Amino acid sequence: MTSDQNMTLAEKMQYWEQLKLIMNDLEQDIANEVLQLGCTQTVGRCRATYSKGRGTTNYDAALDDLRKLQLLPEELIKKYTVVLAPRLDKVQLLKDKFYQDPDVAEELKAIKDTYYTPGGNPKVTIKLRKEEK
Repeated sequence: MTSDQNMTLAEKMQYWEQLKLIMNDLEQDIANEVLQLGCTQTVGRCRATYSKGRGTTNYDAALDDLRKLQLLPEELIKKYTVVLAPRLDKVQLLKDKFYQDPDVAEELKAIKDTYYTPGGNPKVTIKLRKEEK
């Protein structure tokens, strides 16, 4: 059956239902394959975006390793220690060190997965991109 102007509303709705079920199955098949690949895929206007899910970063371990490597000067620790309720702003300190110091940036890039723990569930979203004019 194909979409036709002469179809009744009921026929159109039944046809839509059939196509929707086929598309849902196809979308699930695509999503499963992209999950296995672990990276976004684009073919024509169809894009299946892979997301590894939300995770957490172990800032304490990252800072401990920077201390062990003697890449964490005391003045930087003081800079990110909050005065009102003394605590170290670990996230900002690591971001500052990571972005400002190329030696540390390369070191952290090499070992960043050591501190990151994936969480949640990986997912894939499939969309049809707009046609280019």
